[in-house]
Amino acid sequence: MRNLLALTTLCGLLSLAPLQTAAGGEIPADQTAFPMADIGGTLNLPKGWESTRWSDWDFAGKSPDGSVILMVYMTPWQVPITTENAQAWADVLAGKLAEQKLEDIKTRSATADAEGQKATLDLTFKFGGKDATGVAHAAVIQGAGKEIHFATVSADRASDKSQEALDFIVTNFALEKKPEDLAALGGKARSERGFEADLPEGWRKYADSEIVQAFDLASKVGYDPDKAERCWIAVHPQAASQPGLMFFCHQGFYLDLLNEHSWPAIEKQVHDKFFATSPRPVPPAEKLVLADRLGFLYRPPATNEALFVSVVPYDKGLVLGWMLGDKEQEAYLAETMQTVVNGMRFDGSDNGKPLSGFGVWLTYVTKYRRASPLFWGPIALVGLGMALGLYFLTRKPKVVYPV
Repeated sequence: MRNLLALTTLCGLLSLAPLQTAAGGEIPADQTAFPMADIGGTLNLPKGWESTRWSDWDFAGKSPDGSVILMVYMTPWQVPITTENAQAWADVLAGKLAEQKLEDIKTRSATADAEGQKATLDLTFKFGGKDATGVAHAAVIQGAGKEIHFATVSADRASDKSQEALDFIVTNFALEKKPEDLAALGGKARSERGFEADLPEGWRKYADSEIVQAFDLASKVGYDPDKAERCWIAVHPQAASQPGLMFFCHQGFYLDLLNEHSWPAIEKQVHDKFFATSPRPVPPAEKLVLADRLGFLYRPPATNEALFVSVVPYDKGLVLGWMLGDKEQEAYLAETMQTVVNGMRFDGSDNGKPLSGFGVWLTYVTKYRRASPLFWGPIALVGLGMALGLYFLTRKPKVVYPV
């Protein structure tokens, strides 16, 4: 009886939201098929089950006697079904159980099948303020650009019934938006503006079904989808934390000849160009030393995220790169940014070497090397030549009279 009261309380907590469909209509009492547009499929319940909440992206329901509770929800981004990710999804479920006032939540098992098609989770808990214990059985499958989670929750004594219900619900779920084929999205990323890079392990281009969330994430740091032809974007989706994001875009802004001597002065120009109006002061750049050129690496301050900006010159201007991710992965993201930038390749002769020539050299010498023989040497030679010319022009010829 005590376990039944606890489940009744849990059912009440799960049904706090109004009994509404995603479109706002009343839920029919005998409905057993529930379309879920955002999740991308139709949920089919065992006979006699009821819904207590239904939307396009989540669902809550209960068995006819109220002894088993069902939760269906999704997490964004499509990630591989692995045991490591299953552990992370168990943490997500634990958080949802904690929201329902359940306590002492522990993961009993979290594994993935050999085919990478489904993860299975088992968690135990205690009902808040009571000694009664319960169990949550869960399964995770891939959808189009997302993971779909099913969990049945019950008292220990109804564990077998809860597992049987979960198996039925997962087996009979009609998945209409199939998982994307991610195999072709890794490897290399390229911009139409003549630069490309190899993507690190775990990074890939976003899938078609992830375009909205990719653009939403990139827009946090100023990405403009209307100028997508200038850029390439890559993501590092993760099971239970903020995905990593990087994008590199062409900027039609040319630098003077950049080397060890001019780098400090040009850094100030670059800083003013991109961060003069930043709401929070951005520290000066760290020097990026690439195989055939120098660049700049900035670490703009971010409250809850790790953020890096790279600037690298090439023959069409600059490649401006942004990397954003979880604050706890800051060291990994910094290393990843370095790796990507160091391996970047450019179209054009000599790997897209920045523009050069006498005019570029003359500007460099007069602006950045005035204390160098490169500046004063030519001036001295020109001065000497002018002096000698003047001497010979003004020298009176010696008159020789015949004897």
